[in-house]
Amino acid sequence: MNFLSLVFDAIDIVNEQIVTGSKIGKTADTVLLGEEGTIDSLSLVNLVVAVEELVADRTGKAITLVDEETFTDESRPLATVGSLASLVDKKLAD
Repeated sequence: MNFLSLVFDAIDIVNEQIVTGSKIGKTADTVLLGEEGTIDSLSLVNLVVAVEELVADRTGKAITLVDEETFTDESRPLATVGSLASLVDKKLAD
């Protein structure tokens, strides 16, 4: 399964909800968190929920993307769109 494509589909869902402010870019390098981050915290939460729902719909598996490990992981799994896709892959492999 192409997890980057799945995250892009979730971005489409969230971008439809964003009335004012920046839309989320659909590239692996789009920065989500940090000084160069392009979205607010509500959009990030909506993106995470959209990804989790799409994973459940497409794989039949429930995953939780945000937990204590997510915030302590030095690789910063929520930093970019690409790292979010890698996190999905990792969670499904667990």
